[in-house]
Amino acid sequence: MWPYLYKRFFNVEYPKAPASEERNAPTPENQGWTGWGNWGNTSISGVSVTRDTALGVPAIWDAVNKISTTLASLPFNIFEVTDEGSKPAKKHPVYHLIRLEPNDWQSAYSFRCALFAQACFGDAYAKITRNGIGRPTSLEIIDASCVTLYRRDSGQYYYIVRRNIGNRYSEEVVSMGDMIHVKGLTFDGMMGKQVTDIHRDSISTSIAAEQYGNYFFANGASPSGALVYPQPLQPGQKEIAERKIQEKAGGIRKTGQVMVLDGGVRFEKMSNDPSSAMLNETRNFQVNQAGRIFGVPVPLLQQLDKATLNNMETMGIQFVNLCLRPWAVQVEQEFARKLLTYDERRNETYFFRFNFNGLLRADTKARAEYYKLALGGPSTGIGFLSVNEVRELENFDKIDDGDDVFTADMLLEMQNKQQTNGQETIQANADGEDTQNDTTDNGNDNGTPKAAGE
Repeated sequence: MWPYLYKRFFNVEYPKAPASEERNAPTPENQGWTGWGNWGNTSISGVSVTRDTALGVPAIWDAVNKISTTLASLPFNIFEVTDEGSKPAKKHPVYHLIRLEPNDWQSAYSFRCALFAQACFGDAYAKITRNGIGRPTSLEIIDASCVTLYRRDSGQYYYIVRRNIGNRYSEEVVSMGDMIHVKGLTFDGMMGKQVTDIHRDSISTSIAAEQYGNYFFANGASPSGALVYPQPLQPGQKEIAERKIQEKAGGIRKTGQVMVLDGGVRFEKMSNDPSSAMLNETRNFQVNQAGRIFGVPVPLLQQLDKATLNNMETMGIQFVNLCLRPWAVQVEQEFARKLLTYDERRNETYFFRFNFNGLLRADTKARAEYYKLALGGPSTGIGFLSVNEVRELENFDKIDDGDDVFTADMLLEMQNKQQTNGQETIQANADGEDTQNDTTDNGNDNGTPKAAGE
């Protein structure tokens, strides 16, 4: 059936892996091309759960947005290891790809934001285009639903990318070395677990709660029920009654309208209102669930009922250490594996690094305290930044004699100088006291005045 449908809708033959590799191809249950829509993604609640429908839940949208935009906004660079220490490798061929422009249609921020947003749901891919000598020339985000991982009989892995480019269907084989692959939680180290599959029922509850609220207010803010007549209705009277009630009280704009029932008709409530259905409690609980799934503290998802100044600071630190840092380490290693040559990796002459100090950019006080410790001095100890390095971070001009870093030798020398000056001061004070107490002039050792003629 699949080859027929594929031929019918796309007018091309159904793509298949080589016969010798079909047995190693992934099964449709856990991975592969998902371009057939939402079939098989229906949850127990009857709601279809996909990446897009999951993002319709505000808490999930906020969690994914927090992770992707925060990591994309951090300074990310390639560094060169030298005898004087590491410094940005501005002459490396991939420097401009990761700093400014990974391709002709995206900025570095947009590229990393899309990469991390897809990775939050399981897998993210970026195809590497190389020149004749193997150096990367561009990085292209590939939708995860278009990529399938295969394994040859020899054990070598490769990717098949199936997608539409303009009006043309394209199928491309990409080697593992030419594909950046960022994974979520993984058991085999090759593919990430799909969040919309593992947490389908939990996410569907959030979607169903949103749909319930929408339908409730669309059909009327007053609870629905039944009109009970004392006698059987004539043909057509039921439809007339339903139409009149809907015209009178249907929809949120008609909430609070007075309903007049005559002829012995009475209204009986038959459904729960949002309070009885615990709609608000369900939504609050789903915020907690979204925080657990994506590793974002609940106060950062705008649920501030239990937030304080103290725990907000702690939650921010946990968000960086437990959520953002693992993603950053994975991307640093993946970029090093795929964008550097074998000799560069083996000799460890270059490396990629996220600078989390960029999170202090909006906090002037915290940034000033950090610079104070970084510069070092008699009161703070050994430094690791020079004055000119700090001024460069703040976009100020360099100054003369501002390239020195406060070292241990400088600290020891200053301490010895202070100790020597202190001893000299004590000695000088002691000499002054001895001079003041010296009263042996004219043989008078007690300083007693003598009478005239004595």
